[in-house]
Amino acid sequence: MVMVLGVVTPTQATGLQNEKDSLENQIDQALAEKEALVKKINGLSASMKDTEAQLAEKAAEIDETEQGLIMAKLDKNAQYESMRQRIRYMYENGNTDYFQILLESQSISDFLIKAEYILQLSEYDRDKLFEFQDTIEEIEEQELALKAEYENLSALQENLTKQSQEAKALLEEKSAELA
Repeated sequence: MVMVLGVVTPTQATGLQNEKDSLENQIDQALAEKEALVKKINGLSASMKDTEAQLAEKAAEIDETEQGLIMAKLDKNAQYESMRQRIRYMYENGNTDYFQILLESQSISDFLIKAEYILQLSEYDRDKLFEFQDTIEEIEEQELALKAEYENLSALQENLTKQSQEAKALLEEKSAELA
């Protein structure tokens, strides 16, 4: 019986030693995975901080663009009102017939002065019209830029949410695995 027990005892000890080694390997692997997970979470955390900084920067750009858009719209309204008043004045006073003004000249110098005056008025009106058109184009460009910035901000927010969910899922997964 002693011989039988003597043979069984070393075999059990070897089996226990193998099981102990296997568990220690699993613990080492789990700790290595935990360390890798911590590094990955730290990387995600840094990435999330970068994304949050980009969000803040983009929000500031959007505020700046919105202010510019408001100023451009106010300028457009002022220009429109000025042109409207000018057209109303010309219509009410009937001074739009430049040819008639030239024919009423008393002398050649009076004619040249009136011609210069008509030329200046025409240039002024044309410049104001071009300025008004430029303002409208600027508003359209700013609105497009603002829309693009909102889309970028939305994409950054989605990226941040995704990164946050990724980090939480990894943490929960590894916590369950370690438990």
